[in-house]
This record gives sequence, structure tokens and C-alpha cells, in this order.
Amino acid sequence: GAGDVALAVGAEKMFSDDRERTFGAFDSGWDIYTADAIRARLVKLGESAVICEYLNETALPRLHPADALQRAWHRAWIEFGSALLSTIAAFYNAVDDATLSQRARDIRARFEQIEAVLGAGPYFDGEAFSIVDAVFGPVFRYFDVFDAIGDFGFFAGLPKVNAWRSALLQRSSVRQAARC
Repeated sequence: GAGDVALAVGAEKMFSDDRERTFGAFDSGWDIYTADAIRARLVKLGESAVICEYLNETALPRLHPADALQRAWHRAWIEFGSALLSTIAAFYNAVDDATLSQRARDIRARFEQIEAVLGAGPYFDGEAFSIVDAVFGPVFRYFDVFDAIGDFGFFAGLPKVNAWRSALLQRSSVRQAARC
């Protein structure tokens, strides 16, 4: 969810040499080694996107591209990821098989759009982990559950999306956010 995205971004920041600056702004009692404490402080700030932007602006490494047009492109895909969460919710709240099948097709269509823009990877925009990746880490975790239920064909024939999903699941910040 929203807290997971912010926690993944926060974890990326924690692995930098700027921990004090990243978390010191909240209060002097911040325990940077306790994921639950981090989550509680971040969630109190409000919306995940706001938290991520704050962390990105106040600590290194920067998780948005330096180029303004590229940053806008990333922000569009961040919003796409947020909208995909609504589509996922419609899938798991489907009241009948027909609705479930339609929502599965909707999700598949979204991943086809992503497949068309992904490059060589391993992350959304190549070698550098970004906030787009932090957004999609929690998105992909839903599919671990869905895959255990059945084969809905979400990722069949989408090699770039599959590789990106695998890379994110290997990322320590994404795994750390998932444990909380």
C-alpha cells in the first residue's frame, strides 16, 4: 500500500550516507533501525507521493532523474502505478467470474502498456532505482498472492515486465517494505 511505497523510498535513503539528514527532520527520537518506527513516522506525514517527494528532495541519493522532462515522465508512471492499484482492487473485489475475467484483462492491458516502454532494465529506467520502481514493488507483491490462486495470464509473454518484477523482488528496500 501507500506506506509500503514510502517505506521503500525511505529504505533507499537509509542506505545512503545521509541517514541523519533524512530522518532527523522528523524528530530526534527517530529509530532508523526499526522499520515499524519508520513506517509510523512516514504514514503520519500523509499521502505516499508527498512523503516520497519530501524524502527525495531532502536526502541523497536522488531517486528522480535530473532532467525535468524525464522527471515528468517518471511522475506520469508513478500515477499510472497508483491507478493500477485501483484496478487491482477491482479485480480482487470482483463479485462474479465475468467481472473477475474482465478485471484480469484490464490489468493485463496495463502491463502490456508498461512492457512497451521498459528498456533493458533491470529497473524502470535502466540501471538506477527510482521512485517508479518503489511504487511498483508493492504493486507486484499482490501478484504473488494471485499467482498462488490461479494463472490469470497477467505476465505471459511480457519478458521485460517479468524481468523488472524479478529485479524489484530482489531489491533489499522493496523486500524490507514487504516485511512490515
